This record gives sequence, structure tokens and C-alpha cells, in this order.
Amino acid sequence: MGYDVVSNIIQYETEGLSRQQEARLYRHLLKTGMIYGLQGGYQRRCQELIDNGTIKLPKRGKHVA
Repeated sequence: MGYDVVSNIIQYETEGLSRQQEARLYRHLLKTGMIYGLQGGYQRRCQELIDNGTIKLPKRGKHVA
């Protein structure tokens, strides 16, 4: 079974996620391109995680929209 995005977003919004879980969520959102369809707060947090080195941008041509 694949990564359960919906459950992780719900947990992120309600209970919060550990740093490791948050990083995994945002890596997935970025890799799949889903981040671009979410509210600006998600995009800003994603940029913060990129800027502080927690996650990296996928290599060009790697994201699956």
C-alpha cells in the first residue's frame, strides 16, 4: 500500500506530526506535485523545510503531477 496522504494531512492538522513524519509528508507532497494544489500555508512550510535543509527539491523531471 502506498503513502496515505489524507490520513497524514488530517493528523498534521489535528494532532501534529513528529519532525520525521512532517518531513516525509512534505517530501511526498513535493515529489508528487500535490504541494502546488494546497493552501499557501503548506507551500510556505514546504519552502521553510527546503531552506533549512530538512527536505530537498526533487531533481528536475522527477515529480509526477
